[in-house]
Amino acid sequence: MRSFILIALLAAGCAESLWKVPYPPGERPSMLWSRDSRLTGWNGVEVEYALYGAGDVDATVRSGDGRHQFSEHGRYWYENEHGGRPDFYKDQAYLVVRFDGREERYQFVHHPGVDRGCISVVAPDGNRN
Repeated sequence: MRSFILIALLAAGCAESLWKVPYPPGERPSMLWSRDSRLTGWNGVEVEYALYGAGDVDATVRSGDGRHQFSEHGRYWYENEHGGRPDFYKDQAYLVVRFDGREERYQFVHHPGVDRGCISVVAPDGNRN
């Protein structure tokens, strides 16, 4: 019975996990999407990533004022502290997303007073903020 439920959930396309950027509000916005030419005239950008078990990711990109939105499909993977593939779940230090050859890295962080896990944009120089 348990296997049937798992297969039904996977077939329905349920996401393995969901991540919002920026979250909490005030964190660094996604540079990957902020620099996208489709966002001309938008008042800021928020993105929600839905991760699926096979390495697929769907991004829902919204304007800061909620008036504009589009979706895009890409790939994701996890990296360890050294940029390699982690051997164990606990070694996952970064989430990397790729859309049409453009990549962005996120670091897993915990914010005091926030009741869920968060990811923060890692700048190209490797700094989180």
